[in-house]
This record gives sequence, C-alpha cells and structure tokens, in this order.
Amino acid sequence: MRYLSTVWYALIIFFVLPSCKTDEDSTFIKPLAPIYDSFVDSRDRRVYSTVTLWHQTWMAENLKYIPGIGKVDSQRLIQDYRVYGYEGLFSEMTLTEHFENFGVLYSFESALESCPRGWRLPRTTDWESLFRSLGEASPGLIKSDIFWDSGLKGNNKSGMNILPGGSYYFIS
Repeated sequence: MRYLSTVWYALIIFFVLPSCKTDEDSTFIKPLAPIYDSFVDSRDRRVYSTVTLWHQTWMAENLKYIPGIGKVDSQRLIQDYRVYGYEGLFSEMTLTEHFENFGVLYSFESALESCPRGWRLPRTTDWESLFRSLGEASPGLIKSDIFWDSGLKGNNKSGMNILPGGSYYFIS
C-alpha cells in the first residue's frame, strides 16, 4: 500500500506541479518565430501568404475567392459575396482597389463554403490559443501596420497582417 501512495504522490508532482503558473508567468510573451509560406487555391489559382505561429497555420491575407456566376444563383452571389464600398456590376468588383487590399466580405454560410480545400474558419478555441500564446500584447502583434486609423495600428510582429476589411449587413 505504501508503494502505491508513493507512486501517486510522484505522479502528482510530475504532472500537476509543472502545469502550475504564477501570476508573473501570465504576462510572459513567448518570442515570436513566425514561419512564412504560401499556398495556391486550386479553384482560381490565386496565391495566398500563410504564417505559422507555434502549432497554428493562418492565412496572412484575406480570402478573395468568388464562385463563378454559372455555379451559384446570381441573386445569392450579390447577397453573399461583397467587396466593401462597391455597388456596381458583380462581374467588375474584382477590379477594385478594395478587393485587392481587403478581399471579399462573406455571409457566414458563404464563408464556410468558400474556404479552400484543407482550410476552415477559425474556431473560438483557435483564437483563444493564439491569444494565450501571444500574451497581453496580442492585438497589436496580429494587426497590420497599415490601413488602420492611427490609434488602432498594430506592429504585425506575428506576420498575420490582420486588416480592417469592413462589414456589411444584409436583411432579407
């Protein structure tokens, strides 16, 4: 019996104590070592930059995929795929500066369908893990240093290059 209790205490010390943190540890920011790469979206041959931070790989730019007019009902295209500030012909929205800089705004359903093969929308747990890894300074580390209002700019040390792409609301 004594052997089992000794083993039990050893397991507690081995597994529980290393996972404990002090309050001082919570402000520690691990050094950033982003790994940059890219991939080609096979649907439209567009090349996207990626960045891997610790164990997570993120797109380092906004998605610009729009399905072809013949593949999706044109009314749905108009409702579910938008370029911020553009109200012209659907077929010409990819020619705008906003499209090149910020990509496409998607409805939730269209965003789910528009992810390239092997990719998905980030879950809350993905964001939480990223922010835990980056520490308290995370908002500034993931935001681009361009396009934001002066008080909101980041330093983009993570390489994620998050941009203020806009929003739109559709009420049917």
